[in-house]
Amino acid sequence: MSNINDYLKWRGDISLKHDELNEIDELILARYSYFPFFKIKMELEETINDISKKMSEFTDNEYNYLGDREMNELIGKSARFKNLKVTDYKECNNQEEEKQFSAITITITDKLKYISFLGTDKSIIGWKEDFYLSFKQDIPSQIEALKYTNSIMKKYPDSKFILGGHSKGGNVAVYAAINTSLENKERILIMQNFGKVAVLMGGFSSEREVSLDSGAAILAALKSKGIDAHAFDPKETPLSELKTQGFQTAFNILHGTFGEDGAIQGALELMGIPYTGSGVAASALGMDKYRCKLIWQAVGLPVPEFAVLHDDSDFDAVEEKLGLPMFVKPAAEGSSVGVVKVKEKGRLKSVYEELKHLQGEIIAERFIGGGEYSCPVLNGKGLPSIHIIPATEFYDYEAKYNRDDTVYQCPSEDLSEDEENLMRELAVRGAQAIGADGCSRVDFLKDTDGKLYLLEINTLPGMTSHSLVPKSAAHTGVDFADLCIEILKTAHVG
Repeated sequence: MSNINDYLKWRGDISLKHDELNEIDELILARYSYFPFFKIKMELEETINDISKKMSEFTDNEYNYLGDREMNELIGKSARFKNLKVTDYKECNNQEEEKQFSAITITITDKLKYISFLGTDKSIIGWKEDFYLSFKQDIPSQIEALKYTNSIMKKYPDSKFILGGHSKGGNVAVYAAINTSLENKERILIMQNFGKVAVLMGGFSSEREVSLDSGAAILAALKSKGIDAHAFDPKETPLSELKTQGFQTAFNILHGTFGEDGAIQGALELMGIPYTGSGVAASALGMDKYRCKLIWQAVGLPVPEFAVLHDDSDFDAVEEKLGLPMFVKPAAEGSSVGVVKVKEKGRLKSVYEELKHLQGEIIAERFIGGGEYSCPVLNGKGLPSIHIIPATEFYDYEAKYNRDDTVYQCPSEDLSEDEENLMRELAVRGAQAIGADGCSRVDFLKDTDGKLYLLEINTLPGMTSHSLVPKSAAHTGVDFADLCIEILKTAHVG
């Protein structure tokens, strides 16, 4: 496939309902701001098919930047574009103000519109504006683009928007997106070129199988969105092959040791490959339940009382202090690996001996018996909480991954609105305290008096059919594939 015409012949028969808007589609739509609507009788709205027919009467010189006749015919007949409606054309060329501007709005779906801004044309005014971009702030067409964006977003309050354009049109689109209101910014979607994406899955930890399950689901979701995504298992292929094979972005779903403890994050940063999830420090802290608790305590966040166990610990004294039952767990394992509920007096020492070979310090923790909850955080915002009601004695590995009788209430039915808001606030504060980025999940316990306690944070939450983040996102109207895209958008280096 060497040009847009080839793309239209390949994908032109597939509607946007069956294959969502991509960057090539956006490139095609951006060209319509160049259409000389002043030469025709512009109706309140025109379909691209209508425009294509009118363009067929143009001379070759009148085509200007619009492409060739074959392209025009292919676009006008294609299932992807022919029924899209073009509205709200605005042209504002003023020689005295040295302003060359035009824009249109294209309706993709009932809920999505594309605003296309004109790039530089052949006029002297247009070239002057290009020159002014090199040293001036707020050139006339940028200001006009912001006005246009604000008016269109006010006119269509229920829609989300993509802003774009060729050349200078792209510049004024960015200007409008940056300078519009915060409320409007939340309605602007970003089309990103992720390039070749490695879904990092599997790995070396005790959570390998969970990681493979999560990775398979993510891989399928990304491919369904047209992302050039591929499975990559560091246990099977040296990590250096990411560069050799030309990967440009990494979706990290490597659970446990090496995957979410800062190790893989550091390696990716050295290679300069953007990756999803938290950075090196936050990943290391989130994986280390002990040191994470210390930070949460230091900033005034509520955590269950705990003690760190060693070979020379006074185990009887710990039992006396924390009471029975209690939970004992390794500080640096995930997915409830190694979590034991100690109910019998005098058993703490033997449990410690069973667990001390696992990753991190061994922690004994006071039992909080009022309910288990989880609250995802995505891009600094708390998502709806989930009340977890396991059929097993507690939410262990079996309940998480192998059973279908665990009950998940989303949002939590037993929480008042104030309690729900508090949990989301505490989740956000907990993530911020360790510097977690992108998507994370904070687990909570509630005591019988209703007090909430932060239990731990997962800076790389699972993405299987049983996983909690997808359940919470679905409650807000975000399906699994869109959630994966939102997480992929957070990919970063450093």
